[in-house]
This record gives sequence, C-alpha cells and structure tokens, in this order.
Amino acid sequence: MRRLTARHRFARITAATAVSALTLLTTGTALGDTGPTREADVDVTVRNEVLPGKCLDADPATLEDPATAVRLWEECNEQPQQKWFMTTDGTLRSRILPGKCLTADPATLNSPATKVQLLECDDEARQKWDMPGDGTVHSRIRPDKCLTADPATLERPATEVHLLECDGEAGQRWSFSG
Repeated sequence: MRRLTARHRFARITAATAVSALTLLTTGTALGDTGPTREADVDVTVRNEVLPGKCLDADPATLEDPATAVRLWEECNEQPQQKWFMTTDGTLRSRILPGKCLTADPATLNSPATKVQLLECDDEARQKWDMPGDGTVHSRIRPDKCLTADPATLERPATEVHLLECDGEAGQRWSFSG
C-alpha cells in the first residue's frame, strides 16, 4: 500500500472538514452529531449582496398582524426582528415570532412578483426554501423564483422583498451570518 504524502493527507483532511462544515450549515447538525440542531441554537442575520448594510427584517409595525411584513431594513441593528433560524425541513423562521415562517403569499404565487411575508407555520411547500449553494434562496413551491431585493425599492429605507424569476443578479444573492 502506498503511503500518503503530507500534502495528500492535508487535502483529505481539508475535504473532510469541508464536507463536515457543509453538513453543519445545511442540516444544523455536524456529521455524527446527535445534539441540538440549528433550529435550537443558532440565530442568523440575513443580508443581501447588493445591499450588505441592510438586513432581512420582520416589520415591527406589523408584528401583531396575521401577515407580518418582511423587508430589508436600512440598518442591520442586531434586534430580534432581524434574527432568523433555518430548520432542517427548509423553513426559515423569525426568532421574534418563532411560530411564523417566511411564506410565499398564496394569493400572488402566479404573479410576476410574489409577495413574501411571515405567516403561521403550517408545513406547506410555500414555506419551504432551498439554498443550492450559489447564494440564492429558492421557493420550493415555485423553484423558478428566488428571494429578491426588489430593484424598484432599493433606495428606500425599507426595501421590499419578493419572489421574482431567478436571474442570478446580485439582488438574489444572500448571506447568512451568525
């Protein structure tokens, strides 16, 4: 049997570490870990690539409403309405309203710009999201549409967030930081 060089051992360790990290990021659980998932212990802030100073925000003025508005707020301020957590089933939940999930509005699913809001979690596909690794966030009910910072409202303090046809533009690329 051939002995591995230090460089090959390092490459294997690096690859194993990358797989472990990817598993942790996508499932919330480290390989071989049976401990708590990300749902239980990791809050994230969601930023858009085109507007990195703005954070995804549950509008405080509508927190008590059945449908809570979601927008990119002009300032990332570490407030609870800007904390989110992704569950292993693909839902993105608000930390300030953990019973509500980011939802593609059923009334506007077939319009060019689907409204995105927080509604009571109901385990429906309209509340499930996929992140293929390129920074985009796809709706499972409409995989052709991506979470998008609305280009028409970029200059406003509260930028609207919609589902628009995926086109790979910067307004559709997101980062999640803890």
